[in-house]
Amino acid sequence: MIRTEIAIFVALFASGLGAGMLASFLLALGRGSRVARAIFDAVTPLAVGAIYFFALKGAASGVFRLYSALAFLLGGSAAWWIVGRISPYLSRAISRLKVPIKSLEDKLSERIYRRFSPFRKKRAAKRAIRAARRKEKTTPKTHARAAAEAQDEVSG
Repeated sequence: MIRTEIAIFVALFASGLGAGMLASFLLALGRGSRVARAIFDAVTPLAVGAIYFFALKGAASGVFRLYSALAFLLGGSAAWWIVGRISPYLSRAISRLKVPIKSLEDKLSERIYRRFSPFRKKRAAKRAIRAARRKEKTTPKTHARAAAEAQDEVSG
């Protein structure tokens, strides 16, 4: 009985360690750009939660025990501690992975910009036409107002 409980604790500690490493890797990749940050901020908790529940299903037949959650959290905090220790080396390695992510994002944004540029040009032309119409409508009022002010100064 006690061997089973220890095995569950060790299995969930190891899965917490793996989940913590995966989370730190995903969050480090998310520093590549804003879009990558948004994607990896959504994917990271989902991945960690899936790892926990699959580890719980595999190790403890899906039975939740408080010490299993504690073991998972201890494994995650141990992973953060380990990653903190090797952070300079890890950041150099991950910075090499950020370059392809950033270049992919730049290519996609350029492609999207080219695809939507005709629509932007049409919208800018319509905006210019509306601004010209507004200016035509307000110009006589402005001249009349300026003439009235000049007449007030002369007569006043």
